[in-house]
Amino acid sequence: DDPARLKIDNALLGKWVMKEDTSKSNYFIVKKKNDFKYAVTYMNKGGTHIQYEDFEMFLSKVSYSRFLNVQYYYESVQGYFFLRIIDINETGDIITTAEVADTTLFEITKPAEVRGRINRNLDNPLFFADTAHFYKVKGF
Repeated sequence: DDPARLKIDNALLGKWVMKEDTSKSNYFIVKKKNDFKYAVTYMNKGGTHIQYEDFEMFLSKVSYSRFLNVQYYYESVQGYFFLRIIDINETGDIITTAEVADTTLFEITKPAEVRGRINRNLDNPLFFADTAHFYKVKGF
């Protein structure tokens, strides 16, 4: 998707912990990179700093659902994965997401085709996996 479509949601800025993670020392720092992108740092293993250079994400919307498009670079691998935002509570400190599970999306090179495939499967529960719950422990 084109990251310039939706401006960032400031409610997503802050320090986030994933409820399903058994180590409470792991967390995500989400900062504003610019008006359309977030810079993300993942901390794990008791505070050992692991930062993926240019690890960033941006919002997109397909039909009635918002998604986080997460771009990563790890060693020589570059890619994207998509998290559907299922729910954000009223106070903006709890988010529920589900990962798009269709691995064949990696074979599609045109953003419009990826968007179309996701749109056709919005109501297909098998298209999504790994539901995760994040809670904000500190805002910015």
